[in-house]
Amino acid sequence: MKNANNLLKDLLDREAIRELPARYCDCVWRNDIPALVKLFAPDGRFSMATAAQTYVAQGHAELFHCPATPARRFRASSRAGKPGCFDH
Repeated sequence: MKNANNLLKDLLDREAIRELPARYCDCVWRNDIPALVKLFAPDGRFSMATAAQTYVAQGHAELFHCPATPARRFRASSRAGKPGCFDH
């Protein structure tokens, strides 16, 4: 049986995971690349395939500079008059 501290830690961890999608969307919407990068594990891997190419970023430094970072793509498409990820 887990003690109270372990149970509390488990609950806080689950809540942090539940909040990730909202935090992710908020970072994209605000074009906050540094905050978006911090949502990933320091050694995390991000990949995205388009019809033209595949982008892969390993770790915070590569993700920060990756042109396929969701916030960069959203803002670029919105400026070009194309729908962004929140436009319907």
